[in-house]
Amino acid sequence: YGEIVARLEASGGIKPRFAVFAGDQVYVDPTAGLYDPRSHDDRYRLPYEAWLRNRNVRNALRRIPSFMLLDDHEIDDNWEAIPDDNENKEKKTLGLKAYWKYQRGMFRRRTFKFDGFDFFMLDTRTERSHRRVGSLASAELFAPGTMRELKRWLLRKSGSHFVPKFVVSSAMLLPRHRRAVQRDERLDPSN
Repeated sequence: YGEIVARLEASGGIKPRFAVFAGDQVYVDPTAGLYDPRSHDDRYRLPYEAWLRNRNVRNALRRIPSFMLLDDHEIDDNWEAIPDDNENKEKKTLGLKAYWKYQRGMFRRRTFKFDGFDFFMLDTRTERSHRRVGSLASAELFAPGTMRELKRWLLRKSGSHFVPKFVVSSAMLLPRHRRAVQRDERLDPSN
């Protein structure tokens, strides 16, 4: 955040007009369980309060519009959905509540336009299915309804000329290597 503020305060050069943060802005378990929170909401409230007390964070966030996604650390270290685990579901509920309060605020839409560019904020943490050995081939990175919405959004014209669209995700959408496609044709971006 200090580098963002320095760039915003620099004379000359290109200055950011907005910021997109793709997760892990806070770590709700920075002590790795060494110190238990005193009250029920301390686990989620205190990390955000500490984050927002940081002078550089405040200076950056008040100077330019910021759009944020969550990843695992806003809920729990390496968090992912586990069916029939009530403690895990409660962490998700509390983590999402804090995320919506402190990071998303009034900005609740999945899509937005800024400076003439379209953005799609893709939740690849809380919407993805539980993954385990033997189920990787059928695991989903996000909900099927979201995929339909994303496809419609990508196909929608953005004016009379070509304008790039940006998909923001805390997880990689496409395989890193072409050999991954050889193992699983569903990973082929042309499908």
